[in-house]
Amino acid sequence: MSPPVLEGAAELRRLLAANRPSRNTLGYPAVVREKAVAWARPLHDTGHGWSKLSSALGISRNALRSWCIADAPPPGPWLPVAVVDQPAPVPARPVLVTPRGFRVENVGDELLLRVLRELG
Repeated sequence: MSPPVLEGAAELRRLLAANRPSRNTLGYPAVVREKAVAWARPLHDTGHGWSKLSSALGISRNALRSWCIADAPPPGPWLPVAVVDQPAPVPARPVLVTPRGFRVENVGDELLLRVLRELG
């Protein structure tokens, strides 16, 4: 991470340390979590990993990630989808594709067999 990112982290790290809960069940105050999320989410969106961001703040990766995900806006609306049960179109005539990649189509059966024998 770049030095300006670490400068912002140092202040938040002190705030988090000063408000560290005495027991795991108490959790951090909401205002402290909101400040951490406001700092971390834009950095994560620009490519910084949860591990680097959380270690800069002195908290666990899972805690920071869950705070940021819990406050994230919901994804956009679902779009309607039509599922159609149709088989793939079958070509009117046979198609020959050789192991070397030659593709022969739209010819009669006799010509197709002759090409197959010649390319062998």
